[in-house]
Amino acid sequence: MLQVFKRLLKAAARHRPGGPARRADAARVRQCVEDMNRLAAFAAGDATGSSAWRKYADTIRHYSKPETCEAYDALFMNFVLPNVPDFDRSHGLDFGCWLGLSTLMLARLGPASMLGVDVVKSLVQAARAFADHLGLQQVEFRLHGGGPGAPMPVESNAVDWVLANDVFSFANPEHHDFFVRDVARVLKPGGRFLLSDANNPRHEPTVRRLRATWPRYEYGSGGPAAPDGTYFLLRQECIRERFPDLDDDRVKQYAQETAYRWGEQIEAYVRARLAGDTAEASRFDPDRLRPVIHPRDGRSIGAITDPVDLMSAFRSAGLEPSIRFAYPRDPADCLEDNLRRSGRFYLLGVKAGAPHGP
Repeated sequence: MLQVFKRLLKAAARHRPGGPARRADAARVRQCVEDMNRLAAFAAGDATGSSAWRKYADTIRHYSKPETCEAYDALFMNFVLPNVPDFDRSHGLDFGCWLGLSTLMLARLGPASMLGVDVVKSLVQAARAFADHLGLQQVEFRLHGGGPGAPMPVESNAVDWVLANDVFSFANPEHHDFFVRDVARVLKPGGRFLLSDANNPRHEPTVRRLRATWPRYEYGSGGPAAPDGTYFLLRQECIRERFPDLDDDRVKQYAQETAYRWGEQIEAYVRARLAGDTAEASRFDPDRLRPVIHPRDGRSIGAITDPVDLMSAFRSAGLEPSIRFAYPRDPADCLEDNLRRSGRFYLLGVKAGAPHGP
C-alpha cells in the first residue's frame, strides 16, 4: 500500500493548478439559462401543446438556475477545456449523458462534435429531441444497450476526450473497471478521460451522507422489520414476474435475500433456493460500504467511487492518471490529506501515444 501511495503522490504532483480558477463567464451562463428555459418549456409542452417529455420539465427547470449553470461552466472551464488540446477541433463524448443537458452545454463551447451515450432509452430519446429543439447540429446521442458488461456503441480510437461527471456513483462498483477499459478503447492515442465524482470513501462526511441515503432505497419508511423501499419492492416485482406461483411470504423473503443482486442473478438465486441447493443470501447491511442495486438494470444510487481504486483502474487500462481535488488549488499539499478532506475529486487519464489529427 505504501508503494501505491508513493506512485499516486507522483501522479498528483503532475496535475497541479497552473493559475487561478476560471470564473463562470456571464455570457455563457446567460446562454445556458436561456437554453434550459427553452428546453423546460418544450418538455412541458408549452411550445407544442403536448409533449412526451413533460415528466422532465421540473428537472430541467432546476438546471436553468444561474447557480447551476455557473457550476457547470466552472467545471468545463477549470477541468475540461484546460486538459483537452485543440478543444475547438476535438471530438468529445459525454459518458452517461442522462438527458443530454451537459452534452448540450459542452456543444455550445464549440468542439467539432459531441456524442452523448446513456443506458436508458427514454433519456436518449429525450436528449435527441432537446438537441433538435435547440438546433445543435454537431450533437449526437446513442443508446448504450446490452447491459453493464456491453461495450459502448462507439468505434475504437474514435474520440479525443470523454467526460464522466457524477456517473460512476450511479453504477455498480463491480462494473467500474470495465467502464474504464471501455473508455480507454474509444479514446484516440493521446486522448483524455476526465472523471469527476464525489463519493470518496476516505472522506468521512461523504461516508456519513451515503450511509444515510442507502437504507431509504431498501427500507423506505418501514424500517428493517417491514421494508418498503423502492428497490425492495422492485425486487418483489421481478420475483413475482418470474415465479408467479410463489406465495407472498417467500417472495418477500427472497427479495430480502437479494439486495446486492439484479436481473438474472435474482432469478438464479430463487431457482437455487427452490431446488434446495445452497445459495448465499445477500441481505442489505447498513454497515457495509455498498449500496443496494437496482434489480432491473444493475445501477446503484450513491455507489462508492474510490479515487485510489480508480487511479489503479486507469493505469491498468493504459491511462496515465493524475488527480485534483479542487480549483484553484487543492485543500492540502499531501495526497493522503486531500483524500481525507475532500469528497469531490477530478481524475484525469491520458491514453498513451501521440494524438491523431481531427
